[in-house]
Amino acid sequence: MPIIIKQTLLAIVLSVLVGCGYHMRGAMEMPEGVGGVYLDNASPALRSAFVQAFAGSQVAVVDSLAKAGFVLKVLSERMDRRVLTLTNTGKANEFELRYTLDYQITDAQNKLLVDTQSLSLTRDYFNDQLAIIAKTDEEQVLSRELYQRAVQQIVSVAQARLKGS
Repeated sequence: MPIIIKQTLLAIVLSVLVGCGYHMRGAMEMPEGVGGVYLDNASPALRSAFVQAFAGSQVAVVDSLAKAGFVLKVLSERMDRRVLTLTNTGKANEFELRYTLDYQITDAQNKLLVDTQSLSLTRDYFNDQLAIIAKTDEEQVLSRELYQRAVQQIVSVAQARLKGS
């Protein structure tokens, strides 16, 4: 197939994808003119998840209210781990990670956009006694995943509210 036909076909496919509103998975989009998001009282892990979620988008995590289009006020945030099952020798066999978050969303002038919302996410994992280091790494990966899922849910709520206002 000649190169000009390949380039034309590629241009057509890209045009169709852009025209239908396609964007890369995980890319967070907000309504036009929203500006940045200011995180009030967020943990470093939640802040990192927000920065990662908005990487490559028009919205950024900002460090001042003056640059903010909306403010996420973290009222309480907690990551817990509890034992679900034990082996016959009394060692932890399975754990549950639970991330809970209470938050509000306001605009930069402190006008309430989204009243207090509660979010609770859990993940279970098996604790292989022969691979302790790998299980520690798995717990960290699962924790990051919980933060990312929380960000996705918060952004969905913010998108719905900001599009409606």
